[in-house]
This record gives sequence, C-alpha cells and structure tokens, in this order.
Amino acid sequence: MSGLERVLENLLVPDTAVIQEATRQLKEICKDPKVIAEICSLMQSSTNAQVRQYASVLLRKKLQKYWTKLPKEEKDVLKATLIQALLSEQIHFVRSSIAQIVGEIGKTEIPANQWPEILQLLQEWCTNQDPKQRELGMCILGVVISEAGVEMEEHHTNLLALCHNLLPDPTLEVRVNVLKCLTNLIPFLKEEHAPTLKALFPSLLQSVERLLAEGAETEAQEAMELFEEILDCDLNVISAHFPDFLRFTLQIASNDKLEENSRTRGLTLISWLVSTKKKSFLKLNLIPEVLSVLFPLIATPLSKEEEEITGEETQHPSTVAGQVLDSLSIYLPPEKIFAPTVTIIEPLLASGNAWERKAGLTAIGIVSEGCSEYVRNNYLAAALTCVCQGLADQELVVQKAALFALGQFSLNLQPDVSRYSGQVLPILLQYLELTKARENDEKSWVMRTFYALENTVENLGDSEEMEPSLAEYCEQQVDTFLPTLMESLITLLSSAETDSLKELVISCIGATANAAKLRILPYFQRIIEFFRAVLSTPPTEDNTLIHAQTIDTLSVLARTVGTEHFMQLSEECLELGLRMIKDVNDPDLRRSVFGLFAAISVVMKEGIAPKLHEIVAHMLGSLSSADDFASLANVGDDEGAFTFEDFDEFEVNDDVNGDEENGALGELNLGMVNSYLEELEDTCNALGEIAEHTGKEFLPFFETSFNEMTKMTEHPGEGVRKASVLGISKMAHSVHEVMKEHQIEDCEKALKKIADSCIPLITSMIRTDSVYTVVLAALQSLEEMLTYVGKPTVSDSHKIHLITQCIQDVMEKKAICQETDDDDDELDIEVLELAEVDVTVIESAANVIPALGKALGAEAFVEHFRQFSPYIFAKFHPNATVSERSAMVGVLAECVESLNTFSIQFPDILTIFLNYTTDPDDEVRSNSVFGIGMYASHAVPDVIAHYPAILQNVSALLTPEQEPRVVDNAMAAVARMILTSPDSVPLDQILPVLVSNLPLKKDFQENKTIYECISKLVQVNTPAIIANLSPLLVVFAADLSVNSKLTMEDKTLIVLSVQYLNQNFANEMQQAAAGLSPDQLSILQQAAATV
Repeated sequence: MSGLERVLENLLVPDTAVIQEATRQLKEICKDPKVIAEICSLMQSSTNAQVRQYASVLLRKKLQKYWTKLPKEEKDVLKATLIQALLSEQIHFVRSSIAQIVGEIGKTEIPANQWPEILQLLQEWCTNQDPKQRELGMCILGVVISEAGVEMEEHHTNLLALCHNLLPDPTLEVRVNVLKCLTNLIPFLKEEHAPTLKALFPSLLQSVERLLAEGAETEAQEAMELFEEILDCDLNVISAHFPDFLRFTLQIASNDKLEENSRTRGLTLISWLVSTKKKSFLKLNLIPEVLSVLFPLIATPLSKEEEEITGEETQHPSTVAGQVLDSLSIYLPPEKIFAPTVTIIEPLLASGNAWERKAGLTAIGIVSEGCSEYVRNNYLAAALTCVCQGLADQELVVQKAALFALGQFSLNLQPDVSRYSGQVLPILLQYLELTKARENDEKSWVMRTFYALENTVENLGDSEEMEPSLAEYCEQQVDTFLPTLMESLITLLSSAETDSLKELVISCIGATANAAKLRILPYFQRIIEFFRAVLSTPPTEDNTLIHAQTIDTLSVLARTVGTEHFMQLSEECLELGLRMIKDVNDPDLRRSVFGLFAAISVVMKEGIAPKLHEIVAHMLGSLSSADDFASLANVGDDEGAFTFEDFDEFEVNDDVNGDEENGALGELNLGMVNSYLEELEDTCNALGEIAEHTGKEFLPFFETSFNEMTKMTEHPGEGVRKASVLGISKMAHSVHEVMKEHQIEDCEKALKKIADSCIPLITSMIRTDSVYTVVLAALQSLEEMLTYVGKPTVSDSHKIHLITQCIQDVMEKKAICQETDDDDDELDIEVLELAEVDVTVIESAANVIPALGKALGAEAFVEHFRQFSPYIFAKFHPNATVSERSAMVGVLAECVESLNTFSIQFPDILTIFLNYTTDPDDEVRSNSVFGIGMYASHAVPDVIAHYPAILQNVSALLTPEQEPRVVDNAMAAVARMILTSPDSVPLDQILPVLVSNLPLKKDFQENKTIYECISKLVQVNTPAIIANLSPLLVVFAADLSVNSKLTMEDKTLIVLSVQYLNQNFANEMQQAAAGLSPDQLSILQQAAATV
C-alpha cells in the first residue's frame, strides 16, 4: 500500500486525531510535483472505492489549478488514463467523479478542439449495439455536460438529436441516463433549440410514464427533475403542451399505488406550474380539475405516527397538496380560486367523515394567506363560524385543523379577525389547560393549540394600527384574559415534563408580552427567574432549542418593557450571549443571541459601545462564512470527519460524493442547512437594527458590515436576500442620521458613495429577483433610502434612471417575479383580476414614486410623475379592489404633496379625489380627503378656483360620515384651505363645523395643521373665532389635558392662542369661560400663565 493510499484511508477513520494527522500528511504529500501521477495510479488501482473517489476529487482539484501549465505530453497521458479509468471503473459514484474530471478538462480542451477523441468515443459508446456501452456512454456524457455545458455549445443541437433517438431505447438503464443527460443539458440551451425541445416534450412525458409502468419509480422520480429544469429555463416549451403536462402531473399525484415520493414530485410540479403559468390556468379553466385532485389528498386518513410527524417540513402527499392549494391562492386571482374552493369545502365541513371535515378546515386556513383581503371583506364571519364549530368537534384531528385555520386567520386576516378574539380566546384557554395532559401523546395537537393561541394573542397588541373602537376592544380583551393566561403559562413552565412543551410556553409568553406591553410587568420577575434557571444549565445538543427559545423571548421582553425596566439586566444579558457564542457552535443559538444583542441595543442605545466590537465581530464572522456550505455535509457525522475545506488547496464547494448516497462524505443535512440560513437572515436583521440604535458608535464598523451585508443580497436563500436588502437601507439611514446630527465633514460625499453602491444593487433585485417577498423587501428598502437618505440617492441621472426604470418595469408587470407563462398569442387574454400578491408588488412600487418626488424636489419630479401618472390613473378602474383603490389614492395624495404647485398640471388628480370621497371603504375616503387637502394647499388661482366645489364635496361627505379618520382628514383639508387662502373660504360657515369636530379622534398627525390654522386666525383677529369662542375653549382644554395626543409643539400653539385672546379679547374670553367646568377652566388658566 502506498503512502498516499494509507493517508486517504486514514481520512475515513472515525477518529479526530487520526484524521487531523492524515490531513497534515496529505498537505505535505501534495507539495510534490509528481503527486499527480501517483493520484492517477491510485484512482485506478485501489481496492477501496472510497479511496478511489477521494483520489479522483484530488486529481480534479489539482488539474483545475495546473492543467494549463502541463506540457502536451503529460496532458495526453492523463486523457488516455481517464478514458481507461472510465472503461474499467464499475462503481457508479466513483465513475461519476472521474467523469467530472473529464468534464473539467473538457472546459478547456473541447472548445479548442484539443480532445476530439473524447467526443468521438462518447458518440461511439452512446450508439453502440451493446446496451451496457450505451448506458456507460450516456452516463458519462451527462456528467461531462454538467461540467462543460457552456463550452459544448456548438454540439447542443447534435446532443438533442442523440437524446431524441435514444429515448425509445429498449434498455431501461439507457433511457434513464438519456433523461439525466437532458436534465443537465436543458440549462445551457438557447432560444434556437426551443422548437426541437417542444417537439421532444411528448416523448419525455411518455418516457417517464413508461418508467412508472415498468416499476422503476426511483428512476422516474429522478427523471421528473427534467421537467423542473424545463420550467425553470427561459424557453417557452410547456405552453404548447400545458393541458397534457398538467394532467400527467395530476395522474401521478392522485395514483395511490405509487410511492409517496413520486406523488409529491407530481404535486411539486403542479405548484411550479401555478406560479409560472397563471394565464394558462385561467384561459383553460383548469382550477376545478386541480382542486378535484388536491382535496382527496388533503383528506387522506393518516396513521397516528404519520399525523404526529406530518407538518410543513414533511413531504407527505397530504401536506404537499396543501402547499399546492396555497400556491393557487397566492398566484391566482382570489375571485377565481376562492369560489370553486368554497364549493368543495362546504360539503366537506358537513361530512360525517372526520378527515373530510379536517380537509375543509385546513383548506380554509390555507387560502386565507393568498386571498386574505378577499376573505376579510367577504367571508370572515362565515369562516370563523366554521372554525369555532371545528374547535367544538369531538375528533382531535378536526380540532387540530380548526386550530391551524385559526392561527392562519390571526396571521393573515388582521385587523378584522381580532374583533372575534372574545369568542375564541375562552376556547383556547380551555385547550391550554389540556396541553399538560397531552404533551406526550398528542404533540401535534399541543403544537397547533399554541400556534393558534400565540397568533391570536400577539395580534391584539397591534392596536396602534386599528381604528379606535377596535383598538379599545382589543385592549379590553388583553386586560380580560391576561391574568388567566399568564398564570396558566407560568404554571405550565414549572410542571411541563418535556422541553418541547416548555419551548412552546416560553414562545407564547413572548407573544403575550407583545400584546400586553407594560402590563406584563407584574409577571416579569417570575419569568426572568425561570429563564435564569434554564440558561444556567450548560448548553448541550439536547437543550439548545429551549435555550434558543428562551433567549428569543428574553429579546421580546427587552423590547416590550423598555429601558426603564430592562436596563438593569442588559449587562448580564450581554455577558450571557457572548459566553454562549464562545462555548457553543450552533446556528440556532447564535441566531437567538444576535437577536438578543439587537434588542439590548434598543434598550442601551450607545451604551452598548464597550461590547460593540466583540458583538459585531461575531456577526460578521457568521456572514463571512456564508459560502462555507461544505462544512454542512458532515453535520451529524463524527465531529472530526475530514472535509476538503481542511485542505487549503481545495475550494469549499467540492462535490465529493456526486449524487450517490454511498459517496464518501454522505448526504447534506438539510435541516441544519435551514438553521444556517435562518442564522444568516437573523444576523442581517440584527446588524441593521444595531446600526440603527447605536448611532455614531457604529461608524467604525459600518464599512465592513455594509460590504458583508451587500454580499448577502446575492445569497441563494430568499430569506437572507430579503433581510440583507432591508438591512442595507437601515444602515444607510443610520449613517445619514449620525452624519446629520454630528455635522460630520463630507457627509454628502459619504452618503453619495453609499447610494452609488446601494441603488444599482436594490433596483437590480427589484427587476431580476424571482421571489416576490424579496422584491417587496427591495421595494421597501428603496423607498426608505429615498425617504431617509434623500438627495444622495438621486444625485446623478444614472441612479435616477435605474430607479424610474425599475418602477416602470413593475408597473408594467415586467419584473421577473411578475413573469407569467405566455408569449403565445392564443393565451393573450385580458385578465383584469390579479392575484393579491401581484397587486401588493405593484402597490409597493407605486409607494416609491412619492418618495422619489420628495428626494428630487417638485420641479425635478414633475416630468417623472408625468411618466408614471398613466399607470397610477389606470388603477382606478371599476373592478379595482379595496386595497388597490386605497393604495393608489394614498400614493396620489403623497405625489401631490411632492409635486407642490406643479400638481395643477394634472387636473385628473382632483377629479379622482372628489369621486372617491364617496367610496364605501373608510380608508379610501380618508385618503381621498387627505389628497384634496394637499391639492388645495397650493396658493395658485387654478387651485383656488376649485374651492367652492371642494367645500361642497366635503360638506356632503360629513353629513353621513361615521369614520373618525375620514372626519379628521376632512377637517385638516379645510384647515389647509384656510391657511392657503382664508379669503376664499366662508369662515362664518366653515369654522363652526371645524370646531364641532375637534379634538381629532384618530389622525393625530393632523393636529399640527389644525392648530396652525386656528393660531393664524386668532392672530389676525378673525371675527369667526370670537363667534365660536365658547366651543373653541372646550377644545383647547381637552387638547391641553394630560390625556391629550398633541405634541408639545402643537400645545404651544394653543397656549399662545389662549394668551393672545386673553390679552386682546378679555371680555369675550370671560363670557366664553363662564360655561366651562372647573377642570377646563384650570387648564386654560395654567395655559394663560405659562411663560
């Protein structure tokens, strides 16, 4: 045995010390220039297949670096050696590794026509009469294409013809390798090959069907990857065969004689079709056909074991069928998907079969995500009635489905669903009492209970976003249920037997704290004591998850109780987090600790500075190792196992084992990969938040952090891309604020440099990223850059062009994430309805337009608004949804604010505002009235000429109006008109109406406008003020009270008005004050005496 072979065998020994020594020896051996010959010999002669595979990977890496430096004679010897090795090697995964070397060399040699023998040999093998030779030839050809597909471009047409000819081959193994070869070839094909591929497509379907008929299911499952490649490529191949392909996938999904993996493959393809072939589904009316397959799968009875493990992370057909339904609801118009879904759901809910009732409730919960607005506006009460009936069902499987649906509603149907919290919380609290008894036998029921409870409770805390009556109701619900809920949770913490139940309880405490805010304080000390006990135990593999969840909830508490109550724990938490990161190498724990650091930065602000260097260093370490996925290959194996990143000459992405489960390094642990992705995502979020809250203390870390964050925008993980692009705008905003506050020299220059980097990156993501959630994040990031960084983002024509072009692309539905299937004229149908996600993307792009206006300034913005206005005006069509109308009216109102007096160049704007003041939706009316006020605030004759019509419109609006925000905005609109041109407003008629609707009830930001108007009228001795002095003083007293929502600046305007009136209208003030209560009089007297 040679020294090299012994070293490679030692790398397979499950002993850390042996592996480390072997790694050291391998590095020394590889310094010898003659090592290539020894590796070649070992690759052919070793009796150990894993050693032969190691040798082939070593050789490939060596040749990657040195091939071009080798003399021709050595190259020829190596080529001959590789061909001989391919012929003699019998183990598939070793042969694949050798074929990868051929492909690697082929990248250089084939385009230069320096290795014609390999192509001739492959042609001979693939067309040989011996099926074993054909199998070998197609197998090797597939691997070579995967390595050198680009370089073999001139051969693509011939390769397609070869595959076409061999698809009907009588030998199964040959057909399987033909399909693998095509799978590898598809990504390299160009538009010129589309007709050939279209003609070939029916044969591909028949080939997979034939494999299934022959019982070769594993091979058929692998072959279906070919269809994924076709769907993912830029060639429009599927449309011509869409109905046949869809029915092919439906037949596989519905065939209960096939393996679960085959059926889930079929379902996955359907989901992919839904996201890319929307128009075909609608044109061909295929939704009912798909639903008829999905619902029986969702209703499939499961064993107790299957039921416990089936969830979002599993690939059971019933779960994947639900995911397909989710895709339908997300990517298709709600009007098209919800009606046929309800038609199926209704009889299921009334069924005597518990699994069918379960399917109906599960489906309601699923479609609430993609059809959220539609359900909220049309079916919420009915849907909740069904869920409550499900919660009362005697069958646990039905209860679990109802709990899932309720949790989904609480996530997707806010704020309206919170109106029903009083009905569902008593039921959930009863369920909570049963979790202890069921923690071992009914884990999925326990998890669903907490899922519903957490989401229901947590969303009660979003009262600031709710209209006043609902906000008040939600606050009452928190007050009512908090004592019972918290006592139950704290009791469970001490009595739960399993860490899994404790994790759920701890997470629920965090959700409750988010809802309760400072009302959690009576329980705070008891919670912290329990958390200390959990975190005092040394972290191990078994307790990592409960440690991570405890830290997550600790972060929530830091944010909710605030600086005053958490500051004393901040240093202790920092030390805890830093110690854990040093002691434990676990992505879940790091993710949680980074979140804790971010939460403490909210509490401590710049006080965290002494630890900032260490904190940021750990975070940047996580980001900078993002590409090191090879290290994940051994997670779960012996911790000392050798990986090729230990060998400094090798890159980290080595595919050592090819696609074979018998490869030397085993399979990738996908669960751990997800944990690492979540770590990267949360690191980006935390780093952006720390930058936001630590001010100038973060400046020394900005450049490195910004650069690492920028790299993450190209990460394959969509959550990572989303978090990184949002983190970039947060960091840019933070730098802008610091530089402005501290008047740092060259501030504009530094911000321009940041913008020069950010704007091309963000706009490119908007146009080219295929995942709509990432695009939404990028649009939000762009809006924040324009709003908070301002002029540096539009400092040159190039950046302005990038911004306007990407927004125009989205408005025209040309961004990659908006792509639909159909270039075919026959499918070019007019579909007015859009999926809710499509509407959201367009609305988010529209929100960038007024932000662009603010950054540019009115004069520079006017021509860009002219470019966008047709897209905005087109959204006001008869079929526009509430969301579309509200969003576009709001965008138009903000654009008027940015346009200033230039808005008169667009008379359609005022017409739209006036028309939509009668809209049935409160928010649309509110936005319309706000827009009227902005339009009317421009002191030019063309605008003032519209005052009578505007006032008439507002007057007609106020008569029936009940929504406080609409009234507040109407009063602010009137105030703006008075401020702009008081002589054009009949004050004696208008002022009594204005005063009678004060104080403002909901839109408190408009107090500034209101009191600037009143102050101005007071200062010029307006008679209408004196005529309405009595009710005005009542308003003054209310808005100066302790419970007032006014800012100090607004209160100062009232104080000055009171003092002016006392000085100049003492008698009138005395008479008006006669009707005031003692408290009101006291408030006004204090105002008058204020210095």
